[in-house]
Amino acid sequence: SNVTGKGLDLLIKFLHLLPPESEASRDIEPPLVYIDEVYNVTGVGTVVLGSVVRGKVNINESLMIGPNKAGEFKEVRVKSIQVNRIFVDSVSRGNIATFAIQGIDKESLRKGMVMLKGSPKVIRRFKAKIFILHHPTTIREGYVATLHSYTIRQAARFEKIQNKVLRTGDTSEVILSFLYRPEYLERGQIFVFREGRTRGVGMVLEPL
Repeated sequence: SNVTGKGLDLLIKFLHLLPPESEASRDIEPPLVYIDEVYNVTGVGTVVLGSVVRGKVNINESLMIGPNKAGEFKEVRVKSIQVNRIFVDSVSRGNIATFAIQGIDKESLRKGMVMLKGSPKVIRRFKAKIFILHHPTTIREGYVATLHSYTIRQAARFEKIQNKVLRTGDTSEVILSFLYRPEYLERGQIFVFREGRTRGVGMVLEPL
């Protein structure tokens, strides 16, 4: 609980199981932006608001944006960048910025998409290690909860549970599948899930 602190010691134990991450490595890695809002600005065109979680984005840079419902990405060009309504030539990880982009319309975009380099692969099913912060009874295979990671928010089903039955305080490897569309998640990425009074946290182990 964020009020009483109940379960905090168990959460800390779970976080200690996670591999350490190098701050420097994330600064020099290719950019990754999670999109939070989408606009169509008169005289500018398509504009997205997003959080830079890795690397650096430069103006006139070509990036891939997606995934759509089919799991596809589209190439776009970053025409301009604003941070706190000030035009900048680039933006680094840890910042929220608006990006005017060319090559795609507003209707093709949604919250939870990403902008990044390369040929990204999407996830429909993945293996994860999870920790149950709270659940009033038991969680079994087939259970559905809403998964949150950065700007992603989508229902996911517990297809397989290593321990078969989960209760408050349990840790287990599971296989999760998104219900409606593929998403972009990376190995090692942290997520939380919730449904009613249920709360949990997890880490992506590998796509399936």
